[in-house]
Amino acid sequence: DINKKCWFILGPTGIGKTFISLQLGLKYNNQIVNTDAFSLYKEASIMTAKATKKEQNLVKHKMVDILELFDINYHQKIFKKEALNEINIIQKNGQIPLIVGGTNYFLECLLFNYINDNNDENDINYNPIEILEKNVENKILIDKIKQIKLDNINNKDNCYTKINEYLNEILNNNIINKNEIINLLLKLDEKIYNFYNKNDIRRIINAIAFNISYDQKKSEILKNQKIKINFEKSKIIILLPKDINELLKRITERIDTMIEEGFSEIIYIFNKFNINKKEINFELGVLQSIGYKEFYDLFKALNIDLVNEIYTFHLKEINNESNDNLKKYNKNIIDNVINKNEELKNIFNNCRQKLINNTLNYAKYQIKFIKKRILPFINKYKIIEIKEYSKEIYLKEYLPQIFDYLNNDEFVTNPLEDFNKNKIEDWKKYFCDICNCELNGENEFNSHMKSNKHKKKKDNIRKKEKQKLNINKKED
Repeated sequence: DINKKCWFILGPTGIGKTFISLQLGLKYNNQIVNTDAFSLYKEASIMTAKATKKEQNLVKHKMVDILELFDINYHQKIFKKEALNEINIIQKNGQIPLIVGGTNYFLECLLFNYINDNNDENDINYNPIEILEKNVENKILIDKIKQIKLDNINNKDNCYTKINEYLNEILNNNIINKNEIINLLLKLDEKIYNFYNKNDIRRIINAIAFNISYDQKKSEILKNQKIKINFEKSKIIILLPKDINELLKRITERIDTMIEEGFSEIIYIFNKFNINKKEINFELGVLQSIGYKEFYDLFKALNIDLVNEIYTFHLKEINNESNDNLKKYNKNIIDNVINKNEELKNIFNNCRQKLINNTLNYAKYQIKFIKKRILPFINKYKIIEIKEYSKEIYLKEYLPQIFDYLNNDEFVTNPLEDFNKNKIEDWKKYFCDICNCELNGENEFNSHMKSNKHKKKKDNIRKKEKQKLNINKKED
């Protein structure tokens, strides 16, 4: 049954998902459904490692270039609805959708279907508006939320979207600060407040919007939620590095190529935000993407005339399918302007290193997510360990293994029954006195205790105590 078939490619950034997906698409006549959050944005192409126009012409891509650069209100619920609609169209066309991308929560919401028998039943004792009225002093905020809910009384999904948009807007415009947003969740649902990382403001806003719109505590939903595979005849291909250090080399090479082609894009996007009087906010929209925020210090240090020149040049080249002109132009700017100014050169090198570090850390996070949030809940999949990063090896060694897996109907992923991924009842907060930081759950606490950062601080404390002891002995 074609409507039950869906193929997934999972893996960290830089592992080769795009190349493999194109080869599969050409061989099996798939259409690719993108799940990379930042490939959704128009004009942000090179530094998001979006499939090129040429690649998109080879194999049709969906969920690419659907958002304007300044859109900040797009969230997982909208993505899931639109992506499932595209998947349905592809399946009706007699093709198998190929789901590809690195934004874990987007992948997860397409891979799994979450079931809760009580989802449509409101708790009559839970009144989120009443709770906010009693516990939050900002009456303008509460009145606006009440009005949104009243205007969308018969459309809870629309209410969720509107509250989400409103909270993002007032946060973005500094009408409310992050702590005030977080405090809303604390008042509405203490369990989910404790469960979520306080830096993950998107999830916090989503939870607030959910509680208010559906008159249900998100924590209760997660407590009772069970999962199953969204498409019964799924095939899941997971690309993982054999050696993380080899992936680091690959990422470093890739980043240098991206900077060579995309330096003007970075300056263009920052300047476009300024020209349109949009706030630079690295917690919302496209600017959350790794690849832009790391270079903001350099953008601020550049002469305004040079910024405008780069902006104008990139604007002319934006629809050019070849990046040759951009490469030449960017090389000239980097070699003859930035590298000949010691201050700019140092800032540029720091930005580049920051980008490499952030990308590697994100790749590690993606790997951890796959191992903890995906693998325990599926029972058949194909892991390909990537040892070498060359097209020849991919074509000769890795792709034949994938073809064998896809051609064998015995290896269809079946759901594991009665799993709850969100063990919210057993969740605990931990605190590290040495580092003076809060840890979100046992796994995060254990990882922190093994980290170099914690060990260094512990060693420094011991050294200071030893020095103090020696000083006291001398004085005696």
